[in-house]
Amino acid sequence: MKVIYDSRRDIRLIAAGSASPILEKGSTDSGTGRWSILKIPAMSFYEYCRLLSLDALNLPETIQISSLAAMNHTMLSNLMDQFSPLLTHFNRYLTIGGFPELVLSHADLYSQRMLREDVVDKVLKRDVLTLFSIRSPLLMEKLFLYLCMNSTQIFNVSAAAKELENISAATVESYLEALEMSNLIYLSKPMDAGSKGALKGRPKIFIADAAICNAVLMTDDILADETELGAAVETTVYKHIQCGIAYKFR
Repeated sequence: MKVIYDSRRDIRLIAAGSASPILEKGSTDSGTGRWSILKIPAMSFYEYCRLLSLDALNLPETIQISSLAAMNHTMLSNLMDQFSPLLTHFNRYLTIGGFPELVLSHADLYSQRMLREDVVDKVLKRDVLTLFSIRSPLLMEKLFLYLCMNSTQIFNVSAAAKELENISAATVESYLEALEMSNLIYLSKPMDAGSKGALKGRPKIFIADAAICNAVLMTDDILADETELGAAVETTVYKHIQCGIAYKFR
């Protein structure tokens, strides 16, 4: 790509794939000033609605999250009534995620299987193992399963190391870093507010997309389980905040 870029000024190059750590490393090693890295997460719920042409619904023109706290009960109820047509779509979004091909599919069970086999397995069993020279593929799979089972929970490296065949905490941390760099998980670390307690705090683990967690665990119906549904919604909200998505409904 570097040779083509240097010799053919009339050509623009785009490299797409899940191997973002390698692309970033290559941009530093041989492409300084040439490449721009654009990370594209799974679609937001707003983008999901746009893809399915749901933006024609009668929704408020502008919504500011900061203004919700000042609304009284009646105003909030009216707002929820306006969003009620989207509830079914939001529930579906929680189960199949923000992957365009799956959003457009009419078979949700097939979508969940594809999510597990085509997205998770390929990234976890191929890209992550290759990019980070993982010595124990089985241990990596066990760790990711453990993270799915404990998504949205406070993560304790020592406890995880003990449960995963009593391996070293350093190994867990290195595998965790690989999963984070591969965009499969988010680590929500405590904020340093100037107190010693904050520095000692443990991070929360979030799977990158709630639907990935559901597909891996093969959850039958998260909508019928308040605990599972709560975790899925929390994961989805965190993902939207993490990706810096600003909503503007038209």
